[in-house]
Amino acid sequence: MGLFDIFKKSTKPYKTESLNQIYQLLFCDNLGLFKSNINFDSKPPWDILFSEPARNADLKILANDIKAESRTRVLAYNKLLAAGQKVKVKELLAVIVEVGLENGLDVLASFSDGSARYINQTEKIIVWETANVASSVLTNQLFKDSARVITQIGPWNKPRSRRSVGIACARGICACKAI
Repeated sequence: MGLFDIFKKSTKPYKTESLNQIYQLLFCDNLGLFKSNINFDSKPPWDILFSEPARNADLKILANDIKAESRTRVLAYNKLLAAGQKVKVKELLAVIVEVGLENGLDVLASFSDGSARYINQTEKIIVWETANVASSVLTNQLFKDSARVITQIGPWNKPRSRRSVGIACARGICACKAI
């Protein structure tokens, strides 16, 4: 079970298949999707993530590397959890907010490294890869508020609605609340 398994859906929220694929990649719970979408050339971190059998020591190094991309860290934690490894860290790695609107789904995925993805109900997308002062202020506030939510509502193990907030920690979904 991965960090974002609780977010898996059988339906596709968008009309465009490529956008549905981007949407699924936001949750970092299916390493196979990344493998089929990345030009795998045996370079880190993909060599570690795609290795079979998994090298748990290397996965732990990647998962704990605060300089690594947040999404690859989530993938490493997921692979460790799937291998039955205990994860003691309680680190907030991502906040994903979905809001079902009249014309479709809005989703914001904000990652601890300052990157973000936003998909609008009209199927427009923004990909933010490089943090700056303004985005860092917003990300820090979102993560600070999300950390408070974690302490107030705790673990979530129910299906989510199209109006939900998911908060991913190293040990799995820490909180999810229908809004």
